[in-house]
Amino acid sequence: MSASSPPAQGQANSSHPTENRQQSDNVIVAYYAKKVTDVNSLEEISENMNQLPQLVSGMLSDDPSVQFDCTIKVREILSKEKKPPLEAVVAIENGAVIPTLVAFLDRAENPILQFEACWALTNIAVGASEFVDRIVQHGAIPRLVALVSNRDANIAEQAVWALGNIAAASLQLRDLVLKAGVAAPLFALIRHSCHMGVMRTAVWALSNLCRKKPPPRLELLPGVVELLLILLYVRDEQTLSDTCYTLFFLADSVNQFLRTGFVERVVQLLLFQNSAVVLPALRLIGQILAGDNQVTQLVLDTNVLVHLPALLQGNHEDIQAYACLAISNITAGTTEQIEAVFAANLVPLILNLLRNGAPNTRKEAAWALANACAGGSATQLDQLIEAGVFLPLCDMLSCTSANLVRTILIAVNRMLSVPAAAVSRDLLTQLKANNYHIAVTGLTRHSTDGVSEMATQLARLHLKNNDPVESPAPPQPQ
Repeated sequence: MSASSPPAQGQANSSHPTENRQQSDNVIVAYYAKKVTDVNSLEEISENMNQLPQLVSGMLSDDPSVQFDCTIKVREILSKEKKPPLEAVVAIENGAVIPTLVAFLDRAENPILQFEACWALTNIAVGASEFVDRIVQHGAIPRLVALVSNRDANIAEQAVWALGNIAAASLQLRDLVLKAGVAAPLFALIRHSCHMGVMRTAVWALSNLCRKKPPPRLELLPGVVELLLILLYVRDEQTLSDTCYTLFFLADSVNQFLRTGFVERVVQLLLFQNSAVVLPALRLIGQILAGDNQVTQLVLDTNVLVHLPALLQGNHEDIQAYACLAISNITAGTTEQIEAVFAANLVPLILNLLRNGAPNTRKEAAWALANACAGGSATQLDQLIEAGVFLPLCDMLSCTSANLVRTILIAVNRMLSVPAAAVSRDLLTQLKANNYHIAVTGLTRHSTDGVSEMATQLARLHLKNNDPVESPAPPQPQ
């Protein structure tokens, strides 16, 4: 579905580390605490821009103090929140900025210079893929991985931030970062960090290391699922959000942990007021529900359905859509599981969203009800007809999802085939009165075989006595 995606993958850093990180010999915090003026003022950045060629030349100087001062000023230019001039900075001196910054990562005698180099590379890595490739080609990944274990939490966090941006750039770079051995120092940083800001950055970077398909091999992330299960209990909403997204990316690998109680914890997160927590938790639940019927039942046994009415009746469109998606995975299960949806009084709420929801929500609501019609018992089918699902489902025959259209055709065919002749005749009358028979006839020529075959079957069984009609061109799948 096309509802909102997880948070942005690449993130630039535009702020100074001014908080006490409780790390020994934290010269970086001390350095910035002594700064009286805001060196990131627009006026000073503009002045630095005019001196950019000289600043880059200073970075290449043999004088450590000149290198230091010029690197800070170049980093400040790269830290502009809106449209930093990445191309201009990277191109000066025949592209010398990136290799110089990478070399500064080795300057352990000057931790502030290391930190500034990390910061600058972090922001360059948000730019064009060619910039990220050049950062990698000059050997930044192993150096940054080494800095994740730095005794100064600011350097460690900034290195993690840079690696998170690099990993977000492509599947290949994600795997390069993983193969460089980032998991062990990253997990240690998460487990032992004394500062929530560091943990947030580290967990966000971990989410980037797990996103993209196919998901990473778990041998590159030993112990990651166990760590994520611990993070589900952290009292920080940003960390919870990124943890749920990371589990979502690894959903195919977490089934072995379903009986450890973590599903109950994810269900609890649906009670949060912050949609940034609820949405990824709901998406994770929906993904787990896509498993077999035993997995679906395990989730149902957590009483997850009691939390869904509030989500379906809220005003967050993405949450409504993903709640319907989760329910559609339940109604694709057994008749007993479909009955649980009835017992939770969810059908009227889903039907309301099918009629009045946003486009993505209507699509997922259609899936939920069409699955129930297609796979429910005769009694459940009668209840769905009585609830009024027939015409709203017919209205979705024009959607662009071939799989959904086929499932709706199966549902419509089944409703038109109920033993009660009066009910069947009434539904057929409604179908024709609203011109949905024209849509069905048009779908017999659909380019997807499953759709055209099902439409042909429905037309042969229920529309055979119709006068020929001029059919519109069938919808095409995306």
